[in-house]
Amino acid sequence: MLSRKEVGVICCTLILILSTLLSCAAFFGEGEVEERIVFVEINRAGQVETLNSLDFNIIHRYGGYALLEGREDSVEALENTDMRVDTLPNRTEISINGHALDIKEGEPSLDPDLMINEEPEGVVGTYLIHLLGPMSPSWRDQLEDMDIQILNYVPNHAYKVRMTPETRERLEHFYFVDWTTVYHPQYKIYEGCEDEIDDTGRFKVKVVPDGDIDELKDIQNLGPETDLTLSKTNSEVVVEIDDVETLQEIAKLNDVYRISPYQRSEIISQDVEKHAPPGDYYYTVRSPYDDIDWDSINQYKAAFHVHTEESDGRSGVSERIQEHEECGFDILSITDHDTRGSEEPTWRWSDHDGSLEEDWIVEHDGMEQSAFYSELGDEGMLAIKGNEISDPHHIGSFFNDAGWSRVSEDEALEQGKRR
Repeated sequence: MLSRKEVGVICCTLILILSTLLSCAAFFGEGEVEERIVFVEINRAGQVETLNSLDFNIIHRYGGYALLEGREDSVEALENTDMRVDTLPNRTEISINGHALDIKEGEPSLDPDLMINEEPEGVVGTYLIHLLGPMSPSWRDQLEDMDIQILNYVPNHAYKVRMTPETRERLEHFYFVDWTTVYHPQYKIYEGCEDEIDDTGRFKVKVVPDGDIDELKDIQNLGPETDLTLSKTNSEVVVEIDDVETLQEIAKLNDVYRISPYQRSEIISQDVEKHAPPGDYYYTVRSPYDDIDWDSINQYKAAFHVHTEESDGRSGVSERIQEHEECGFDILSITDHDTRGSEEPTWRWSDHDGSLEEDWIVEHDGMEQSAFYSELGDEGMLAIKGNEISDPHHIGSFFNDAGWSRVSEDEALEQGKRR
């Protein structure tokens, strides 16, 4: 039978072992906690102290906004404050020509014949890079300083770029780039293209800026039935093919950027010329404004597609407004992308430029739609609330804020109709 002293020693030992096990579990449990990245607006004193108290790491500042990294419990606590928080729920999801992937899950299953397994040294190719958050001017400058050519934005927070494999390796040291991959030939082929082979058999092939035009001409040699017509800009061709293999070979050409179904023009007039080649049409397009007496109506200089550094532009809101004022614009709509990480369009202007004040604001059903600033220009400037719905297509949206609640494109369009 154990003595009281022996029992006490055993109990103390068990307590120490249990305590050690609990400490280890807590330690390893913390190691598995996934850090979250969020986007917040910082516009009042004391908000930075709030972020520090919640153990957030400020990754990058965008004027009155910031990209943060923190634990799940910190994010939940932040959402319970009065700060405006975007949790970026779709931050890691990418949509490329109809192909969807999540960078957290890595490369999706691709056709081995439509993948690039070896990147030739020193050869400029097309790649995808994904950023931690919205592109900032300083990030863009760093990329361009490395001779990286930024081609286009890819929702969400990704870009198609041109660079060499050696440059891609150097990007591993850039804190704001969290994923890169080769722009595989399969990504170039728009989803559903193969179904068009048995339908129209016609495709539009676009090449990268300053692409090798001789490579385009080589498309004619890929298949005996391939028909090629160069566009006026020499950046696109229309090809007619009848087999999947030829379509895939075109996608493997280095300078080919995108392959999409060719939408043939429909006859909207009976004025068809007799000399039209088989399968194509020449028709007269009559202007709907032919009967308007332009001298009898007011004319205004307007811009309806303008970006700022709130999305992927290179100038601040104030600077963009000033540029258009100096150029004599009467109407301006700032249309930043609705995937930029915030919750609202770039509106009102006075929220971004303290020197401006609205003379009047037009509302409909409780939603602001436009405003007038008499201090801008000789006659004043009309501001139209707008944005660019950007996932997956790019659609201008005006007089509303449809799309900013991170809904699907179809739902954003329905919102626009209702508003």
